[in-house]
Amino acid sequence: MDQVSADTCAREWLQYQGNCYGYFEAKKTWTEAEIECQSYHRGAHLASILTLAETLVVANHIMSYQIKPSNVWIGLHDIRHNGKWRWSDESTYNYKAWMLGKPNLRTKEYCVELVRPVHGANVSKDSYHQYEEAPIRNRKAQLCPWLGMISRAPKRKAKESTSKQEILEASMVGDSRNLQKSEAEKS
Repeated sequence: MDQVSADTCAREWLQYQGNCYGYFEAKKTWTEAEIECQSYHRGAHLASILTLAETLVVANHIMSYQIKPSNVWIGLHDIRHNGKWRWSDESTYNYKAWMLGKPNLRTKEYCVELVRPVHGANVSKDSYHQYEEAPIRNRKAQLCPWLGMISRAPKRKAKESTSKQEILEASMVGDSRNLQKSEAEKS
């Protein structure tokens, strides 16, 4: 994979609104995908999608590179398991594109994926425009391709993002106890 410089995006990455988006066909859990994203470049995370226009551009990028239709991980998550969704890069969570009836707070699903085309759907019109939650830890059932993003737009960032260690601890434990403990230790 080509490294991304500060001014351009790597070959096969999408450049849009000061950000670079890379689609990765390799299937990973949400946690593995987020950690791999962070390893590519400082400031890289699973993608945060903040507008309908961004959704449409990203959806076209995914469809142009995807070999086998599948849901795709993005950076939205509820890692503290408290019903408060946030982006892994701490972008502001205002734009919501949940599927009907989602999120379902009664399930233990804390990560989010863009939804692949469904049978009978207009593939060019309906693909990857909505998202749904999925289990964070269920390795067998939830291996998805993923969409990484390197942001160079400072307004997207609100504060320091979730660390790799916090992500690992929260996903291994399956609840928010370790994450809350590590935050208390920082204070």
